[in-house]
Amino acid sequence: MLQSGAIVGTDLFATHEEHSKETFFKPKPSFFQFGDVILTKQPSIRLRGCTYYKALVNNRSIQVRLNETVHVQKAIGDDHKKILKKLMDMSENAEKSGKDDGVGDIPRANCEKLPPETFDRKNLRVFRVERLFTAPGGHRFVLGFYYARPHETFCDSQRIFHRNEVFSTPLYDTLPLDAVVGRCTVLDPSTWCIGRPTVPEFKEADIYLCEYQIDRNQRSFEKIPTKNRYPINTQPYVFRKFEKPITIKRDFTPFVVDPTNSSLKSSHKVDKDSSHGVDKIENLDTIVRKLGNTTRREIRGKDSKMFS
Repeated sequence: MLQSGAIVGTDLFATHEEHSKETFFKPKPSFFQFGDVILTKQPSIRLRGCTYYKALVNNRSIQVRLNETVHVQKAIGDDHKKILKKLMDMSENAEKSGKDDGVGDIPRANCEKLPPETFDRKNLRVFRVERLFTAPGGHRFVLGFYYARPHETFCDSQRIFHRNEVFSTPLYDTLPLDAVVGRCTVLDPSTWCIGRPTVPEFKEADIYLCEYQIDRNQRSFEKIPTKNRYPINTQPYVFRKFEKPITIKRDFTPFVVDPTNSSLKSSHKVDKDSSHGVDKIENLDTIVRKLGNTTRREIRGKDSKMFS
C-alpha cells in the first residue's frame, strides 16, 4: 500500500512564501502497510447500509483517519450528493416501515487509482474528520467540519493574525473521500508553542494554529474552551519539543490591498485632494489679513463647509 502526502520543493523551515505556493501529493513507498480499519463499535446514529471506519484509504492512496485534519478540494461535483440523498431516503423509509428495502439503484463507485496531482494551497480547505464510512456500491465518504482562514471571516480590518491561523466553524459537510488531497495538522496555542508532531511529520506550511471558533455567519470570535480542543499526543516518540517554547507572532493581515488596485488609487487621490485642501486653507491666512471686516473664524467656517 502506498501513502500520499509528500510535498516537493519545500524545506521544513523554509519561509512561508517559499512553501505556501504549491503542494504536490505523490504516492511514496512506506515501511508500514496502511489500509482500512473498521470501527469495532458502530455508531448508534448511522445511515442504513453503511459501515463506519477508524481509517479509510482513498483512490489517491491517502489513508484518512478519524479526528485528524486534512486538505480537501474546494470545487467538487454534486454527484455524491445524489448518493447521500438516496442513502438518507433509504434510512428514513427503513425506519418508518421497519424493514430494509435493499440498496436500491445506487450506482457502482469508480475505484480506479487517481494519478498524482499538484495543488495550490490557496485552493484547498482545511477539514476536520469526524466520520468515515462506506456506502453500498463501494462509495466512500468523509464527514466533518471546515476551518476558516482569516480572509474568509468578517472582522475589523485592523485585526492581525498569525500567517497560518485558522478558525473552527460549525459548517459541517459530507464529501467523497477522494476530495481529500493531503494531510495537515491544526494545533492549539499551547501545543503550537512547545513543538511539532513527528509521526507523521508535516511541513511548516501545513501546520495551522487555531485558538478561536466563529459562528455560522463567521462574524463572532470566541476562544475555544480547553475541553473542546482536539488533543495531540506530545510523547517523545511522536512529538519533537523545541529547546525553548516559541511565541505566537501575529503580524499578518489579509486586508492589505495591492498597490495596483483601483481602490487604493482612489484613496491616494483622496489624500492628494486633502493635501490640496490644506494648501487652500493656508492661503486663506493671507486673505484674512487683508479683509478688515471679516473675522478669521467666519472664513474658516465657510471653508470647512466648502470642503465637507
